[in-house]
Amino acid sequence: MPETMVRQTTFVLHTCAKCMIEFAITTGADFRCKQEGKDFYCPNGHSLSYGKSEADRLRDTLAAKDRELEIEASNKKWYADRLASEQASHRRTVNQLNGTRGALTRVKRRVSAGRCPCCSNQFKDLERHMKNQHPKWDPGAHAEALAEKGE
Repeated sequence: MPETMVRQTTFVLHTCAKCMIEFAITTGADFRCKQEGKDFYCPNGHSLSYGKSEADRLRDTLAAKDRELEIEASNKKWYADRLASEQASHRRTVNQLNGTRGALTRVKRRVSAGRCPCCSNQFKDLERHMKNQHPKWDPGAHAEALAEKGE
């Protein structure tokens, strides 16, 4: 004996954007097309789609945020390296300045004791010796040279 089966199916109504025909697809197929970003077709064969799926949009957003984090980490590292470089440069400058000051102090002490800063001989009239024997002597350049030598 034949059996009767009753089935209830829900459809989603669509209108083709190309030929303007109205058609329906099942809610399950419509949901799958939305979630997976798959194409579906009107009865005349025109391809339609919802565009990117929600999962794809979320993946793209996550990838963009990951790129932003990578850029920020790179910037942070660059600024930290730059800071360390500037601090090291500052320390070198301070050390050179201190070395120059020390060398200049040593030259001043030698001169006050009557010792020539160029030839290291001692003179009673050091000023006259410097004018006659070392007329081009530059005290600043001499102090820097001593600081570089570490004297």
